[in-house]
Amino acid sequence: MNYEKIYETLCSNAKLEKRIKDKSDYYEAHHIIPRCMGGTGTNGQYKTHPNVVLLTAREHFIAHKLLFYIYSDNIKLAKAFWAMVSYKKKGRNYRISSREYSELQEIASKAISGKNNPLFKMEKNPFSDPEFIKRNSERNKGSKRSEESRKKISDSRKGIKLSEEHKRAIGEKHKGVPKNPESVKKAAESNRGKKRSPEFVKMMSEVRLGLPAPHTSNTNRRMNSQKYTCDHCGREIGGRANFVRFHNDNCKSKK
Repeated sequence: MNYEKIYETLCSNAKLEKRIKDKSDYYEAHHIIPRCMGGTGTNGQYKTHPNVVLLTAREHFIAHKLLFYIYSDNIKLAKAFWAMVSYKKKGRNYRISSREYSELQEIASKAISGKNNPLFKMEKNPFSDPEFIKRNSERNKGSKRSEESRKKISDSRKGIKLSEEHKRAIGEKHKGVPKNPESVKKAAESNRGKKRSPEFVKMMSEVRLGLPAPHTSNTNRRMNSQKYTCDHCGREIGGRANFVRFHNDNCKSKK
């Protein structure tokens, strides 16, 4: 099949119709010679520029599919076709064959591997650079997420259970790290005057059972440094709070 001839016919026929953008018909601007291959013109120049043509959404998809077959070694054109496949608005819901999907995935993999990876030319990964992390933190400081955004994040985390190894890693990471006095103050203010449920009061009573009063920071530190063995699953748990909350009477292995 002569893909080049089909592509030229598609674009030339659309050019001859002298299409314009209005409310009655939906069109998309397309570069006949792709910009990644030296094509010029902007989307708004479809009336005057010979390299810009208006296509319907279906024609635009077919045009990029043909370009993908004609220039199969061009990664940028493969990305453009993949974008057309992934785009679901304006009534689009196009399907591709398993062979096309496999080819696109292989090209996408090559596009971000080895020397093509944006991090390849960097001396070090910026996400492991403390200065980059600090700058990123400073830039986001003070920014507040909307209620909708916070709800989405909360919903995405629901039902996710951390493994014991993950919990241990988090504990080791924060061990010995001094808490921010401002954060401690905010937490104290937010909890002030709150009424605890009877279940919560009972749990805290069990957590502190046998510890001398008053419950100072040293007492809490000693309580969390001790290890307890569950009678039901036999696991050794660090910290009395976790032990009371997830094991003993609340253990999943309890019969």
